[in-house]
Amino acid sequence: MRIETDLLCLGSGPAGQKAAVQAAKLGKRAVIVEKRRIVGGVCLDTGTIPSKTFREAVLFYASLGGRFDRRKGPLRIEARPSAEDLLGRVHEVIAVESAIVEKQLARNDVLLVRGTASFLDPHTVVVRSPGGAEPHHSGGGDDQIVHAEKIVIAVGTTPAMPKGLSEDGEIVITSDGIMSLTKIPRSRAGGGAGVIGRGDAGIFSALGGGVAGS
Repeated sequence: MRIETDLLCLGSGPAGQKAAVQAAKLGKRAVIVEKRRIVGGVCLDTGTIPSKTFREAVLFYASLGGRFDRRKGPLRIEARPSAEDLLGRVHEVIAVESAIVEKQLARNDVLLVRGTASFLDPHTVVVRSPGGAEPHHSGGGDDQIVHAEKIVIAVGTTPAMPKGLSEDGEIVITSDGIMSLTKIPRSRAGGGAGVIGRGDAGIFSALGGGVAGS
């Protein structure tokens, strides 16, 4: 299948969304290609929105020991909250916000194409469907060819792993991997003291246990 459009955005995060919607409002044809499991990009999948929601869930549980109800007296929670307790709200928020983004794109006639894009030339990409084989540069199989006058690359970021380390999802995780935890660690060492590193350190410190950083 071949798609002709005025603007193609690779990534459906805030940058891709706004570029595509604004182009549509100006009467241009706009297409977004998204390879992630949800629409909304890194910001909604593993970044700003889930991390802030996770933080608020942690602060809520951490504050229960100090809350007071005039009818029931002091409210305390004896056990540490589980990963399911904390991340349940996160997944609810992600689902709602992703649906909002999808409706916004549909309302503005922005075509959403699911899959991974590879450039054929400066104005053309081939999109491999999720779970499909590597794209055929001839455009065969289930591939979709998208040709655009302008292409915006808004693919977001991924955590940088130190040389010699690899994420295993249990002992070694990235900031993205926090949203897939099945249990809350008793202690944690973090690499990096930027905004994300400091924020994560504060979250796990509020849950108790040791937190070290570098």
